[in-house]
Amino acid sequence: MAFVNEYIGDEDIARYHLKELIEKYKRYTYSPDIDNIDWTIDKEEDIWLIFFGREHDPDMDHGYTREHIFVLYYKGQLVEARLWLEEDSQTDIYKTPFIKKWKLLSLSPASCHNLTTEELKKVLCKALHHYGHKGIRKKIDNIVIECHFEECCK
Repeated sequence: MAFVNEYIGDEDIARYHLKELIEKYKRYTYSPDIDNIDWTIDKEEDIWLIFFGREHDPDMDHGYTREHIFVLYYKGQLVEARLWLEEDSQTDIYKTPFIKKWKLLSLSPASCHNLTTEELKKVLCKALHHYGHKGIRKKIDNIVIECHFEECCK
């Protein structure tokens, strides 16, 4: 798989009906502007990952939890992935290597047609490795991505 981080063009917005998807997840987005959305995509395999935002913290005014909402497109299926950025992930982007540790909270649906949960986890982890810190918006060269997906979706 050859993933790239890029902004989404008009053709792909129409092809994948992304306006409807953005409308569905707009409460999580920092900027629901369709012209400013990006993804991590493998065009040859027709796989993509979009980060939509973080879950709001009801105990904080304009605050967020560590729960991140992504949508994975794989083999014609949309899968919502909810990930927790673990507390021992780094916050100092100047420290090397920069380490992000993801814990998988849920996949919805947990499996699709002929896709197993394990296959979805594997593809999601590969896409997250290329997404890195914040996709095309914030590239960090020396980054380590850890996917802790063992406990989810058994």
